[in-house]
Amino acid sequence: MADQTVIKADDLVVTGNLKVTGTSNLQSVINTTSTELSVTDRLITLNQGGTLTGTDKSGIEIESGGSVIATLGYTTDGTGGWDFGGADIINAGAISTSLTGLADTPSNYTGSAGQYLKVNSGESAIEFDALTTDDVTEGTNLYYTDTRFDTRLGTKTTDDLLEGSTNLYYTDARVDTRFGTKTTSDLTEGTNLYYTDARADARIVAAGSTNWNTAYSWGDHANQNYLTNISSQTIGTLSDVDVTGASNGKILKYNGSQWVVANDDNSSNSITLTDLSVGAELAASGDGGITYNNTTGVFAYTPPDLSNYLTDITTQNLTTLADVDVTSATNGQVLKYTASTATWEPQDDAGMVAVALTDISDVIITAPTSGQVLQYNGSGWVNSTSGAIPTDTDDLAEGSTNLYYTDTRFDTRLGTKTTADLTEGTNLYYTDARARAAISEGSTQLSYNSSTGVMTFIQGSTDTVSEGSTNLYYTDARVDAHLNQSNPTSGYVLSWNGTDYAWVAQSGGAGITDGDKGDITVSSSGAVWTIDNDSINADKIANDAVGIIELSATGTPSSSTYLRGDNTWATISGGTPAGADTQVQFNSSGSFGADADFTYNSTTNTLTVVNLVASSIAPPSTLTGTYSITSPTTITLDPTDEIINDAPMKLVSKTVSQLGSLVSSAGAMVYCTDESGGAIPAFYDGTNWRRVSDRAIVS
Repeated sequence: MADQTVIKADDLVVTGNLKVTGTSNLQSVINTTSTELSVTDRLITLNQGGTLTGTDKSGIEIESGGSVIATLGYTTDGTGGWDFGGADIINAGAISTSLTGLADTPSNYTGSAGQYLKVNSGESAIEFDALTTDDVTEGTNLYYTDTRFDTRLGTKTTDDLLEGSTNLYYTDARVDTRFGTKTTSDLTEGTNLYYTDARADARIVAAGSTNWNTAYSWGDHANQNYLTNISSQTIGTLSDVDVTGASNGKILKYNGSQWVVANDDNSSNSITLTDLSVGAELAASGDGGITYNNTTGVFAYTPPDLSNYLTDITTQNLTTLADVDVTSATNGQVLKYTASTATWEPQDDAGMVAVALTDISDVIITAPTSGQVLQYNGSGWVNSTSGAIPTDTDDLAEGSTNLYYTDTRFDTRLGTKTTADLTEGTNLYYTDARARAAISEGSTQLSYNSSTGVMTFIQGSTDTVSEGSTNLYYTDARVDAHLNQSNPTSGYVLSWNGTDYAWVAQSGGAGITDGDKGDITVSSSGAVWTIDNDSINADKIANDAVGIIELSATGTPSSSTYLRGDNTWATISGGTPAGADTQVQFNSSGSFGADADFTYNSTTNTLTVVNLVASSIAPPSTLTGTYSITSPTTITLDPTDEIINDAPMKLVSKTVSQLGSLVSSAGAMVYCTDESGGAIPAFYDGTNWRRVSDRAIVS
């Protein structure tokens, strides 16, 4: 037999899933005068088989006075999410006595030692985070950047850099000291060549001296009667010296033809310095000269006759010179020497004759390239790159001590440092004391210990909670004033006169007069109590308060009977169900009705309906595991104001590789698990996935 569902007058009981399809909504499908709709199922499927696009939402709406005042829906717009329609989520439960018990704070302190509290990136909760320079806004103490370093370095010279112990600065004294330890053996030979026997021999041979060649051919010059020394010779050997009569004290004295032996005395035949004098200058004559009068001992100077010599050339010109011919000279010409006439003659100026380096005999240029220099190789000058003068550090090879700056070296060096190596400036480091001192509270129900950072909730009472202006505390005086207790008379009863309470004399039975009514009308004698029409509804009947015992009806109640409107128990008749198999039966103008958009599948335990209107949707308290809301496409939450979560929201985890093929819209967020700087939330800007901390592209 096909599945059948019978809707009784009292309740619609669904033991499986409720599924609504079509344009009708659940409110039009289920008519009830109750103000509450209770659903015991753990899962309600909305928009099953449908597709949300754009800003479409799937969820629930809440009305008041015929207008929608709140919505809860899931939208696929953007990154997808829950849309609370801008309404606040109010926690009506107990207030937590610790920071970790609050809905928008971390649930525990595990692994958070030394960290600080901050608002999360979604600005929806408080979370722990380790403080880095990425979290601290730059103040007067600026952070390092390559640009700042380069700019600052551009204002410095070696005068600003202290001399180290290895790379010393240049000084003349250091050069002189170092040079003093060197010889020609330490200095590479340049164009000024060093002496070698080979070079000397070659030079002598090149000179080609006939006399030298002749003398060289003699070999031992002693064989040619040449002296090799004078140690065996005497002065008397000289042809113009006669040493006859030489004895102690004798001198050699020239007699006009030779040097002879004479006495060394100051006789009349001798002269002294005082016997010599210089006479007056004589008249200029010839080439001039000095004469000596050996009779008088007077030297006389005759200056040369310079009367025929020029004393000024300002009146002279080139034509005066014998080897210069300036005949027919014109403007711009120059003097050039003509060997055939041995004269300097005017000729046109052909300019300097171009001379190339290759015109020099000891310069050899082979396939020159930009940046090469001339370098002497021992026999000539050749082009080379090995001795090029560096124009910047790119042309200078890095040494083993003074290394060049690279980001990698900086990062490696920085990796050995911690905040313990960086002196605290105006941007203060985190400490428990500072964090705790920044927290304060002003409530009588909370006490805060700034030393330990612990907040303690103090259960208050009406004695500790100040009275507000609306919800006033109870006092006898207020009750008396409200009930007009100032004028009661013994035996009077409290009555409502339509505008206020009043004490009136009792009339009728048991103090209840005819016409007194709320939901019940009492006769004047009090013997007849009549329940007003429609006064008893689900709001006024407690659970299980009305059972079969309380119902006085004709017939026998059982699992196969139902209560009719004429107060009789009747057996369900075998009426013919409307519609097709699995379609839910409902009252349609007094007859069974069904619709293809309202079905129940007993195999999958699924109730399907197109539209569902309910005051609340919540899983039962017995639900365990994960409560899932799934969709084959994007889910969009589209509140008017904001979405508030009572618990942390977890982002989907993706690797850098997976992000490369992930199709998303700008603003989407994920948790990148293998980013080079460590796992971190990332967002999509429409082109690239970027780290939320510094907007760098994930890598």
